[in-house]
Amino acid sequence: LWRDTQWPGNTDASVKSPLADPDADGLPNLLEFALGSSPLLSSPEPNVRITNIGSTLALTFQRTRPPSEVTYEVQATSDLVNWSVIATNPGAFGTEVSVTDTVPHTAPGSRFLRLKVTIP
Repeated sequence: LWRDTQWPGNTDASVKSPLADPDADGLPNLLEFALGSSPLLSSPEPNVRITNIGSTLALTFQRTRPPSEVTYEVQATSDLVNWSVIATNPGAFGTEVSVTDTVPHTAPGSRFLRLKVTIP
């Protein structure tokens, strides 16, 4: 329904696909849908940010969809290869959600967080 609202009529299916990025802002349609941004207007900054909370990192985002439409996973890693899920569908639908990592970033090496969005 969301895709048909954004692209009424007979728009090419490749423009409406979850991984397409028709506004070329680096956010695929699925992420635009999950974060409540427009797939038709380039978004210079996504609604996802990472901040320092003491010695740990926190990832904050706007959770605009219920779990029946989108699964939100906050993942963490120290090596950019092996990602661990630290939260699934955190917070309440319709709110800004902040997830704090469980590993201090002051530990040896680096620490990274990401938001993974999938369709259930």
